[in-house]
Amino acid sequence: MPNTERVNHADETPDVSDIKNPDVTHEQSDVNIRGIFWFIVGLGVFTVAVYVAMALIFDALEKREAAAEPPPRSLLGAGQQRLPPEPRLQLAPGHETPPLEERKTSLAEMKQRLNSYGWVNKPTGVVHIPIDEAKKLLLEQTGRQKQQAPQTSPSGAPQSRER
Repeated sequence: MPNTERVNHADETPDVSDIKNPDVTHEQSDVNIRGIFWFIVGLGVFTVAVYVAMALIFDALEKREAAAEPPPRSLLGAGQQRLPPEPRLQLAPGHETPPLEERKTSLAEMKQRLNSYGWVNKPTGVVHIPIDEAKKLLLEQTGRQKQQAPQTSPSGAPQSRER
C-alpha cells in the first residue's frame, strides 16, 4: 500500500498558500471590459473628429490660397500667344524661318562680308576688306619684313644676299 500513496501525492498540487513573497504579486480581479470598450469608442470618436477638423482646415486654406493667387498667365493674354524671349529654338513657335533657310541666309551674309568692303568702327577708322586682298597685303608685308631682316648663317655671321 505505501506505493499507491506516493503516486497519489505526486499527482496532487501541493498547497503553497502559506508561502508569501512581497515582491511578486498577481492580479486579483478580472479585466474591466466595460472600461476598455468605452475607451475604444472614445478613441474612435476622437479620431473621426480630428479627421473632420483637418479636412475643414485644409479646405479653408485652399480657398484662401486660391483667392490670393493671380490668375494663370494663359488667362491673362487670352487670344494672343506669348512667346519666350530671344534666342528661340529652331522649329519652336515664333521662329519664322526653317533651319535650312536660316543656314543658307547665314552663309550668304558671311560670304558677302568676306568679299566686300565695309566699316567695322567708323569713328576710329577701322574697316574690313575682301579676304583675297587681305591675304595679298599680308604676303607683301611678310615679304618686306624678310627682306629687311639680315639673314644669318648657322654660325651666326651675317650672310650676303648675293651668291
